[in-house]
Amino acid sequence: YSYYKTNGDTIIGGKTYTVIEKNTSSAAYCFLREENNTVFCKMSFDSQKDTSEFALYDFNVHVGDTVMLPIIHNYLDYYQSVVIGEDSVLIGADYHRRITIYSWVILEFIEGIGSIQGLLYPEIPLVDWGANLNCFSLNDTKFKIDGSGSTSKGNCYKQIGFEQTISTSS
Repeated sequence: YSYYKTNGDTIIGGKTYTVIEKNTSSAAYCFLREENNTVFCKMSFDSQKDTSEFALYDFNVHVGDTVMLPIIHNYLDYYQSVVIGEDSVLIGADYHRRITIYSWVILEFIEGIGSIQGLLYPEIPLVDWGANLNCFSLNDTKFKIDGSGSTSKGNCYKQIGFEQTISTSS
């Protein structure tokens, strides 16, 4: 399992970014900022995938629009995609815009949340699809992203992991 958490803000090139950490590392993994319904990302020097700033999510698109989605191998590249759906989904007490994009797979992006395939969907290798956003939390509240509006107390960070059952036979 991978998880991401925020750790304050920093300024890079005169722009304010939210610092994103991955797993148990206390080093910055990447930096995110939002401007005009677009979320921009810059990978950190420590991630071994340093990049210039690129648009990670653009919520100004509509059905039929062609978009170039970023994907990170050992370098930043793009692949052509098309918006095939747009609607809204109830998360907590608020509706968030959801867009569906198709290229070689179907991706769903939820405004204010990210991709349901994981925050940084471009990390997913082309040959190994399988990431899913399992939990989203903010201010000690967990939110279901299934449109039910359900919430519960707690945060995803405390939930990450799994239990192992060891059985013995005689």
